[in-house]
Amino acid sequence: MSCRPTSSTEARPIFKQYPMLKGRLPHVPLGLFPTPIEKLRNLSRLIGVEELYVKRDDLSGEVYGGNKVRKLEFLLGDALRRGAREVMTFGCAGSNHALATAIYARQLGLKSISMLTPQLNARYVQLNLLASHYFGAELHYY
Repeated sequence: MSCRPTSSTEARPIFKQYPMLKGRLPHVPLGLFPTPIEKLRNLSRLIGVEELYVKRDDLSGEVYGGNKVRKLEFLLGDALRRGAREVMTFGCAGSNHALATAIYARQLGLKSISMLTPQLNARYVQLNLLASHYFGAELHYY
């Protein structure tokens, strides 16, 4: 089995394990999977554990990685199958999910609408809001 990252639907473990879901479970390939697992030797020694590993889901996308990409493959796949032209998501002002939705919705030709609640002002909140705007999200605060 190859461990090279791929964006194909066929490579997803859920479709390998349950082939009857392919074509029935809406899915659009967005990420590069599988992501690598990295051994953290220095941190292992520092905290006194024999072995410590991290799953590098931050490498799951060329523009934006993280675990959000995995669920968006199914959520946006469903939106496309239903013929949606817009998608809406809810979260705090600095929501990583809202940003990921804006990025991948745009990539698929969908308009992204983010309904956002207040959040303490922090640098990452500002950056996520700017990036969401850059990727075309319509931002609303409630």
